[in-house]
Amino acid sequence: MAESVASDVVGAGAALAGLTLVFIGHTAATYHARPKKDQPVVKRTYQWRAGLAFVGFVLSLLASVSALIGKWKGVECLIEVSVYVLCAAAGFVVVTAMHTGLGIRSMDLTTQGD
Repeated sequence: MAESVASDVVGAGAALAGLTLVFIGHTAATYHARPKKDQPVVKRTYQWRAGLAFVGFVLSLLASVSALIGKWKGVECLIEVSVYVLCAAAGFVVVTAMHTGLGIRSMDLTTQGD
């Protein structure tokens, strides 16, 4: 059973890593698209979002790699750990999404009056 779960974790981890990488790229592009005078005001917010997303990205890759190694070597406990790591990665993605959603209003307030 653990081997079938390993394949699922590899796929889900890779998909989540890809999605998170796109989010990081979008975050960087959005920051650099802002007027130069606004960048110092919002820099910390963008760095925080990218940092949260990067942790989710690394955890997603770690889940995929550990599940792959666990399946290859037949180590069921490593496959089980990879499921928990994938859950942690998904948690970071949810926190990043919440931080982004809640931050939209506060960023609008800081740039009013331009």
